[in-house]
Amino acid sequence: MKIESNCLCPTTVQQQPNTHIFSCRTIPPLKEAAKIQKNVIRYQVFCNFAAKFYFMKKLYFFVLVSLSMIMVSCKDDSGDFIEQYYTNAELTSALRACLTTSKDTALNILCVADGFNANENYRIVLPDNAEFRALIETLAAQNKSELADTLVNQLNRACEQSGNTVSALFNSTISSLTFPDPSSLVYSSSTDAATSFFKTNCGTSLQNSTASTLTEQMQSTGASATWADIQSAYYSSTSTFFNYDIASYTATGFLNAIYTEMAKEEKRIRTDTTHASSSSLAVFRN
Repeated sequence: MKIESNCLCPTTVQQQPNTHIFSCRTIPPLKEAAKIQKNVIRYQVFCNFAAKFYFMKKLYFFVLVSLSMIMVSCKDDSGDFIEQYYTNAELTSALRACLTTSKDTALNILCVADGFNANENYRIVLPDNAEFRALIETLAAQNKSELADTLVNQLNRACEQSGNTVSALFNSTISSLTFPDPSSLVYSSSTDAATSFFKTNCGTSLQNSTASTLTEQMQSTGASATWADIQSAYYSSTSTFFNYDIASYTATGFLNAIYTEMAKEEKRIRTDTTHASSSSLAVFRN
């Protein structure tokens, strides 16, 4: 009997049909079997991990979408949450701080040398109406047109020199100002809500106070004397007294310039956190 085998591994011997030759069938080594088993286990672990990862991915997406829907549906249009987060006293304090900061910024721009005289946007000129055109023509007929130019210059100087007094007037008014619904102003979509409220509710009293202040400054700059000369020249030519409250007119232009600059600063406070860095303006950063 002839046995042929080149196998170095455990074998089973079988006789091939109709021959005297025997062959061996290889049995896998133990190490190879263990390796195969490890690979099978690793594959199963990977499959389990992939399945869990896919499930978690779907769960994460579902949670994300749900949270987004909740956040949108919870928009605080009523302002109820805001009122719970900040008290009315805190909101009122913030509005006063906003107005004070805006006022200070406005006066720092306007109440300086040439803050009005050299500013095309705010320079106060004489009214452009039939009454004043007749006045200018009368002065020209007397070769006194320079009086009108001198008056304009002196009126603007009076505004530029009124900063400290007007600032005190504004501070007093702002400190006593009350707001029926402060949250509606703090969180208004309008970037000048506080300034508009202030102008509407305090404009008349500030107009009278500012006109009185400017009357004093007009005496200092010579505007009062120039205005008297203009009235005298007009009367000598027409025998009619030119009656016009030039101080009140100037106060209107002065205040409108302040309100405009206040509105600009309020917008910056609401939209630029660097302008709302103080703790008193914290509500405008939320």
